[in-house]
Amino acid sequence: MHAALKALGKPPAENLASDDPDDGVDRAALAAYKAYADECEINDKLNVADKWHQERLLLTRRHPDVWSDYAAFCARRGRRGKAEEAYKEALQLDGEHAPSLLGLTVLTMCDEEYQRAEVYAHAATTSARASSADPAAWALLAATYEGLEREEDAANCDFEARRLAAEVMSHVFDDARPSPAQPDAFEAAALACLDLACAAPASKVLDMSPAARRGEPDGITRALCLARCAMLSKAHDTAYAHLMRALEVDATDPRPFELLGDVHYACGRFKEAQEGYTHALALSGGVDNVGGHPPASLKLILNLGKASLVCGRLKDARGVFMSACGVSPVASTWLGAGIAMCREGDLDGAEAALAEANLLDASNADVWGYLCLVALLSERVDEAEHALNAAFKVGIDHAPLLAEVGSLFLERGRWKHAEGALRRSVKHGAGADVRVALGRAIHERGDAESARFELCAAVDAAGGDKEVLVGALSALVDVYGDLGDAAAAQSCEDELARL
Repeated sequence: MHAALKALGKPPAENLASDDPDDGVDRAALAAYKAYADECEINDKLNVADKWHQERLLLTRRHPDVWSDYAAFCARRGRRGKAEEAYKEALQLDGEHAPSLLGLTVLTMCDEEYQRAEVYAHAATTSARASSADPAAWALLAATYEGLEREEDAANCDFEARRLAAEVMSHVFDDARPSPAQPDAFEAAALACLDLACAAPASKVLDMSPAARRGEPDGITRALCLARCAMLSKAHDTAYAHLMRALEVDATDPRPFELLGDVHYACGRFKEAQEGYTHALALSGGVDNVGGHPPASLKLILNLGKASLVCGRLKDARGVFMSACGVSPVASTWLGAGIAMCREGDLDGAEAALAEANLLDASNADVWGYLCLVALLSERVDEAEHALNAAFKVGIDHAPLLAEVGSLFLERGRWKHAEGALRRSVKHGAGADVRVALGRAIHERGDAESARFELCAAVDAAGGDKEVLVGALSALVDVYGDLGDAAAAQSCEDELARL
């Protein structure tokens, strides 16, 4: 009561304010939205991931970690200006927020603004927080001084980085000898840069590492960092060479195999990608964390499952996703299981898995899309229409899936939903064959002029694809007939005869 009476005498703003950034914040929702954002980022659904980060900021704009997480996400997307703004918002809330100070150091180093980078790196190393004892922070400061050609300051920071790294190692290993896989201060700094998709400063600090300066062969961490730098530049052959070097150092480490999978996947070599991911999964202890090894990451599991699906290894994909559902039951793992079952023809199992995914994330557009597909294949067309409408509401952009469901609606005489799905598929990059189907759906709805436009566009985009040309021209014959343009219809028939 006395506290309440005392509070009455304070200004209203003081009554409402709190120094605790977590005060009144739904921390469970913050964590859930972060998990959704990370999951979407892994699946390359970057716009949806951005939405979840924005949802976190709607929950609270007073927590520096929320701003820092968003900044890191923006940096990985290449939106460095936006990332810098978000890091600065975090520092407004906490001037010694270590992730933001280090993030700004890396971003300014990317632009070779070493004077600004020095300010942030110096703040990180002189902070009263734990970052002042962070070897990576001192390594980044050394790199900024080298960029400013202040050799003595760079040497002093280099010494401090190595001293702190040795001190850290002495707490980890009884004999104070570092593990070959343990990154040194400069490798740790490079990893921090790479986590923000900043290859240039990563390369710079790697060149300053003691091993590099002594001309020693690459250790596994350095080789992995160099591979990631090359991957950011899309130099996949160079990345492959560095990963082979990493495997020469330690063929029992799962990280080179996972990155090999990423390289092969990026190059469209899905069978090789699946092999790389499978090796990585086995060496990491698998989905179930057996053998005392760290568990496989969600990214590795999803990438292995997706590569298996692309290769047509449906049984393998189903096994991976279902195992993952037992230990990491997120929407993406259930969705992957549902897709594998659907392609195997197990529609009941697919629907059950997709329902689980939908319960976990009702805003996942692909889940609604595959629920629509399963309903169509099960001849439950009304349910399929409902699922497609839901998919539209949450912004489905999966062009092949939209094309597939659109064609099935077309076969079942549901012209309106066929047109909606096919039109959105074309909007998101579908080819000329989908445009032919769209033209047919529009024609069936009675709009011959709009159908003519889409079919002519399909002819123009067909190139040398005879099947697409035949389909488009055949449909145009009927369309021109409805439009009363006998000459155009005859021209299409003549073109068909030449094909």
